[in-house]
Amino acid sequence: MTNILSLAVMKTKLIKYLPIFLILGIGLVFIISTAPEKSQTEENSLISDSKLPKESSDSFTQNYDALTKVLSQFETKQVHVVAFWADWCVPCIKELKDLNKFLKAGGSELVSVLAINVDYEDQEKIIDKRIKELSPVYSVIPDEEGGLTKALGIETLPYSVIYVDSKPTNVFSKSVDFSSLAFWRVLFKENNIG
Repeated sequence: MTNILSLAVMKTKLIKYLPIFLILGIGLVFIISTAPEKSQTEENSLISDSKLPKESSDSFTQNYDALTKVLSQFETKQVHVVAFWADWCVPCIKELKDLNKFLKAGGSELVSVLAINVDYEDQEKIIDKRIKELSPVYSVIPDEEGGLTKALGIETLPYSVIYVDSKPTNVFSKSVDFSSLAFWRVLFKENNIG
């Protein structure tokens, strides 16, 4: 008798709360179906084994000629990361730290880094402060008078360009997790490195 009674009570409660569950379910479906899709650059910070955004058109390469000339003054490996940063940009500083850790952990055998500061005032002072703080194993230079920033049309930071075999192949206009081994694994795989 108690089993029949408890079943009746459960049925009554289920009927009472069913509309609430239906409304919640419909709301969840609506939220999921109307949520904007992530763009390729937004997904870059969560790279797993997916593909990296590639740039290979002639116009892309021509736009980066000025940067290529600057790079030619530095020792480059098969892969070269050019990271534009500013002192006020917290994600930029995290990227610089991650790149440094990666290089110190053995990444410097295949990868070299050039960090370009885009602050407009007190660049030398800012660069000196960050060099003392980070002890980077890569070159840090100023973008004097914003020449490269203007030439490349950089509007947001962080901004990174990856060169493979002296050609620009990937551009990231959002934060990249350079400490992620998955990021490097995908980059090396796509470019037949190592």
